[in-house]
Amino acid sequence: MSLNKTQVIEHLLGLCRSDIEKRYGEQALDIHNAKLTFEKNRCVRTLFPKSSCRRCVEACREKAIFLNNGTIGLENIKCTVCGACVSSCPTEAFAFAKYPLYSALFQLKKLLEENQEHQSTNLSAIFTCPKSSQAKKRISVGCLGSMSPALFVLTQLTTEAKVVVYCGNCRNCAISNEGDPAKSMAQKISRLSDILKIQPKIEIAETASEELDNLKRRKIFRKISNELLERSEIASLKGNAPKTEKVFPVLGREMLIDCIKLIRDKKTEYEITEKIFPLPGVYKNTCTGCNICVLLCPSGCLTSREKDGHFKLLADPLRCVDCKRCVEACPEQTLVMRKLSGIPQILADDVQILLTGVRKPIEEDAASIEARTREIFNI
Repeated sequence: MSLNKTQVIEHLLGLCRSDIEKRYGEQALDIHNAKLTFEKNRCVRTLFPKSSCRRCVEACREKAIFLNNGTIGLENIKCTVCGACVSSCPTEAFAFAKYPLYSALFQLKKLLEENQEHQSTNLSAIFTCPKSSQAKKRISVGCLGSMSPALFVLTQLTTEAKVVVYCGNCRNCAISNEGDPAKSMAQKISRLSDILKIQPKIEIAETASEELDNLKRRKIFRKISNELLERSEIASLKGNAPKTEKVFPVLGREMLIDCIKLIRDKKTEYEITEKIFPLPGVYKNTCTGCNICVLLCPSGCLTSREKDGHFKLLADPLRCVDCKRCVEACPEQTLVMRKLSGIPQILADDVQILLTGVRKPIEEDAASIEARTREIFNI
C-alpha cells in the first residue's frame, strides 16, 4: 500500500504542536516578543552537568550563549536570531520563538492538497528567508543557517514539484552566522541528496531587488561522485520490535526518517551505503545493567528490558542524535559511539538493535551505588 504523503506531513505537524505546547503552554501560537526559546529539559547538560557538549556555545558568533556553572545561559539582548544554536544542538533544545517549521509544514500540507486536488505537480513549493522581499507571499522559514536540509528534501519528495528557496543578501546580512547561509544550505541539500541517492530539484535564488522579475537565480549545487561502499554487519539485528514513546520529538531527525520512508515506498530494496547513522555500541561483557543510559537518552533511542534475570539494552538505529550523553554518563565506561550504514533492515523503521543481553550481577552495596551516582551527576 502506497505511503500517504499528506499523513506524513500531518504526523510531523502533530509532533510540532506537541512540542510547541510543551515549550510555551496554551498561548504557544501567539508569541511575538521572544526571539529564541531554550527548553532546559532537552539540554544534554541539564541532567548531566559533566557533559562535554558545547556545540551551541561554540556556534554562537555573538557570544549570547554561555556556560554558567555547567549549565547553558542565554543573553537575549545579544542574540541576532541567526539560528546557529538551533541547527547545532543535537537535541533541539533551542527553537525560534515563532516556530517557523510549523508554519512551513502547514503551508506544505496545503500545497500538497492543492496539487492532489488538481492531480498536478505544477504548483512549485517556494520558501523564503525572513529578510527576503518575498517573505509575505511565500512560505517563510527562519534564517537558512538554522534550517535542516531535510525540510527541503522532504518537500521535493512529497510534492514531486520544483522547490525554490529565496533568500536575501546572505553575505551582507546582519543576522548571518555562517558567512553565506544560502551557499551552505545548497551544499547541505546536495550532500543529503547524494547520500539518499536522489536527484535534487531544489533551487536557491538570491533576491537582488524588490521586483521578482529582476531576480538573478544561480544554482549552486554540486554532485558528489564518490560513494562510500563500506557496510556494517549487525548480527543482533531484531525485526518488528515494539515502538517506544520518544522522550522528545527531534523534528530534524523525524523529517529525515520520513524522507527515507518516501524513497523506500518506491524502492523496496533501497539502502544507504554511507555510514551516517550514529549509534552507541557496548564493549563485550562490561555492561552491568544500571540503566542510567536509558534514563538519560533524550530521543528515545535507548530502551531496556529485563526477563529471567537478564538485562537487555536495545537501540532504535534511526533515532540516535549523537548527543553522546549515554557514553559520557556510563559509570563503567562501557559505551562507545559508532556510525552505521543504512542497510534495508535498519531503514525499515520497525527494528531495534540488541546492544547487550547480560545476566544482572549481584546487587551492589547501596552506599557504593549512591556514591557513584553522586559523582557522575555532580550532586
